Amino acid sequence: MQSLSGRIKKVRTDYGLNQVEFAKRLGVTNAHISKLESGKTLPSISLIKLICSEFKINEAWLSSGKEPMMLEDLETEIDQEMMFATDTLNRSLRIQNPSTKIEAAKLFTAFAKLIDSGDIIEEYQYDYLKMCQMIIKDLTDLFKVMKNYAYTNQQVMDSSGIGKLFYKEMDKVVNDLYEIRFFFEEQNRILCQPHTNENGNSNKTNKD
Repeated sequence: MQSLSGRIKKVRTDYGLNQVEFAKRLGVTNAHISKLESGKTLPSISLIKLICSEFKINEAWLSSGKEPMMLEDLETEIDQEMMFATDTLNRSLRIQNPSTKIEAAKLFTAFAKLIDSGDIIEEYQYDYLKMCQMIIKDLTDLFKVMKNYAYTNQQVMDSSGIGKLFYKEMDKVVNDLYEIRFFFEEQNRILCQPHTNENGNSNKTNKD
C-alpha cells in the first residue's frame, strides 16, 4: 500500500505541480513539502484537511489509503449507495400486510437511529460508523443463512450442515463484538489517563 508521503506526492504530481507551486497553494514552504514527501515529517490534521479541500481529495484516502482518491468518485459511490437504500426502503414499505409493513418501518427507524452520529465527536464518527457497518455486515450474512435455508425454498441442506453454517456466521458476529469491546475499553483508558494542566499539575479526566 502506498505510504502517506507517497499519497501526498501523488496529489501534487497528478495536478502537474512542482513542490514550490504545491506549497504556495497550501500556504507552506516548499521545504516542508519536501520533508512530507520524503517521509521525514508527518502532516498535521489541519494540513490534511486543507489538501483535501484545495484539491478535492477524499480525506479517508489521503489519511489511510482507502479508495477512492477523488472526492467526486466518493460522492458518486455515496449516491449509488443512497439510491439502493432508498429503493430497498420503498420496496419494503410496499408490502401489503400492515403488520409486516410496520415491522419493516420499525427496522428502518432503528437503523436510522443507529447510524445517527451527530452527537459523537467528529474525529470518532468514522470509527463508530465503521464498527456499525462491520457488525451489520456480519449480521446480514447470518440472517441470510436463515433467509435462504429456513424461510424460503432457495436452498436445501441437511440440519447439521445448516447448523455449521449458522454457527460460522455467528462466530463472526461474536468476534466483531469482542473487537468493538476492546476498542471502547481502549478509548475509555485514554480518556481516564491523567492530563497535565497549564500549571504542570496532573488531573484525571472526569467523565461524569
